[in-house]
Amino acid sequence: MLSPAVPESAIIIGGSMTGLLQGLSLKQQGCNVTILERDADEQRLGHESGIQIGPSFLELLNKYDRTGRRVAFPRAGVSWTLSKNGRKIAPRGGRESGQKQCPQVSNWTTMYHLLRANFDGLVSATVPIPPQNSPETDGRAEYRAGKIVTGIAYQSGKVHVTFRDVKTQKIETLAAAMVFAADGINSTVRNLMAFPNEIEQADYLAWRGTACEELVSEKAIEYFENGINFVYVKDTYFVVYVVPSSSGDLTRGKRLINWVWYSPSTHCHSRTEIFTDTNEALHRTTVPQGLLDQKVWASQLDKYQASMPDVLAEVVSKTLRPYVTKVADSIIRSPNVPVRASPRPDDLEAQPMLDTYESPYSAFDGRLVVIGDALSTFRPHMGMATEQSAFHVKQMERLFKGEITMAERDTEARLYAEKFRLMNRAVGFMGLRRFWKLTKTVASLVWFMFKNRKQNRA
Repeated sequence: MLSPAVPESAIIIGGSMTGLLQGLSLKQQGCNVTILERDADEQRLGHESGIQIGPSFLELLNKYDRTGRRVAFPRAGVSWTLSKNGRKIAPRGGRESGQKQCPQVSNWTTMYHLLRANFDGLVSATVPIPPQNSPETDGRAEYRAGKIVTGIAYQSGKVHVTFRDVKTQKIETLAAAMVFAADGINSTVRNLMAFPNEIEQADYLAWRGTACEELVSEKAIEYFENGINFVYVKDTYFVVYVVPSSSGDLTRGKRLINWVWYSPSTHCHSRTEIFTDTNEALHRTTVPQGLLDQKVWASQLDKYQASMPDVLAEVVSKTLRPYVTKVADSIIRSPNVPVRASPRPDDLEAQPMLDTYESPYSAFDGRLVVIGDALSTFRPHMGMATEQSAFHVKQMERLFKGEITMAERDTEARLYAEKFRLMNRAVGFMGLRRFWKLTKTVASLVWFMFKNRKQNRA
């Protein structure tokens, strides 16, 4: 049964973590949901990387998951390695001391398959038998891959979305009571709506990869399996931890050792050379797994491998398909215009005009809402992407219950984005030992928290 203020229908543009989590929440509240995703690959098997799962995401997963499948596990502890000898520095008390603070970790592909199984019944190695829908409470759910949005308009009480199929080039239009823009840092919706956005590229890169435990020594597995490991190598640093396999296997020996390597982008090759793949195609943000130029990768390894602890050098060298991505953050900037109070969600249909509320985070009186990385993308140092997704989904649940207005939702989302944007920058600068930039960022964070102290307490 449809909840009182939940829309009868919704279109979600973007079918990754944020889009799927929002879609699952709406579906299980009785809304009919269509997700439009530009990637034509239904299985998304080329995204074998580790992700951290925070408490808000876990709360929603426990609420909406019907598979009973365990696809994440806690990483109870943090350690730092500062030299080639591999000696760890860990908080007193060992593993148990960090049990409540450390997030859980999973594999991106595994989590995607779990959410898809719950949303529209996708069959995968992770969930070979998807759960059944509840006809009493669930709305309809459809996931349409390979669709690129080309237009958005409001007409006759609904938002109309026009899109093109990437294979057939066929143009279609769908209409729904609400539309959610969850299409990431390079959001098409944000550009179509001309929402003011600020993107800042970092002057360092993230090299990434996973090594199968069955390919590395027992010593390497023991070294990395009991927590989040920060390993410093010259002017770079690694974050290393164990995650499930792409099919969600948690068995020791079948798991993956996931690593992220933050390194200055001025070494060895230009950015153009780094982001030109083996087929001589230049990529905008990420060279996918299997396409990284081996000469580029060899040069990166040659510069640092001799300075790595032996266990880390082993894991990195046993990584079969490393890849590289640019590090950036983005945020929608609010223009200096007066913001008027928005109507409560259950009053929306009664509003004859669409000029009662102006915001760069939502439009059409709250019928179009920007969420996830489309609203704000953080640098990945704290692993906050999934937690922000969950924060936005929980905001919408509160809005549908009438606990907050859209204006209040947008203010909360902005403050959350600003705070964690600065915090992720600070963690990155600390790891790379850029202490002047760290000092300026911390000062900006302190000033932001002081300036918004009343709203942050609320």
